[in-house]
Amino acid sequence: MTILLLAQTGSFETMSYGWLFAKTISIMVAVILLAFLTIKYVLPKLVRGRKLRGSNIEVLDYQPLENRKSVYLLRIEDKKVAVGVTDHAVAKLCEWELHE
Repeated sequence: MTILLLAQTGSFETMSYGWLFAKTISIMVAVILLAFLTIKYVLPKLVRGRKLRGSNIEVLDYQPLENRKSVYLLRIEDKKVAVGVTDHAVAKLCEWELHE
């Protein structure tokens, strides 16, 4: 960047530090704005695109019990299933028919 500016201006003395500061701040704001817009609009579309279409599994409820231990209530087709989840295992706790 400095070499390019030297080629354009010819020397360091003709460049103002105020101009360099303003240019640096404006580029930093542009990068932050681009990152924000990417996270807000592009990333959700990428995540949504990876979802399975027409999935028969739905998370109805989630309850954390301890650190890294929790219980999930799932709907799988026409059944409800309670599942215990830890770091090292997944266990079916109970299952019942869904009456609607």
